[in-house]
Amino acid sequence: MPSVLLVNTEAHLHGLLKRKLEQDGFEVCVLGAGLPIDECHPDLIVTGQPDDTPGTAGDVPVIFISPRAADASLARAGHLKMPFRPSQLVAMARAATRSSL
Repeated sequence: MPSVLLVNTEAHLHGLLKRKLEQDGFEVCVLGAGLPIDECHPDLIVTGQPDDTPGTAGDVPVIFISPRAADASLARAGHLKMPFRPSQLVAMARAATRSSL
């Protein structure tokens, strides 16, 4: 089962994203929810802040969620512009974890 690390997603989206990803077969770790980062070995990172990916990111793909358009600083990240459907995130997550496994 691929794992996703949620980092600094907007509070009103956080629970929705976690539930949707879990329903679609992902294990979800949440940074700052009492789980030490070294206990989460994500296949994908989903974040609301492009500069806040944890030091464990390395070659782990990143999906950045924001209300603004993508720019050059997001070149290595997937970008999902708000508003979006949760199914769009799941599709991106599947594609990203398929290529990283």
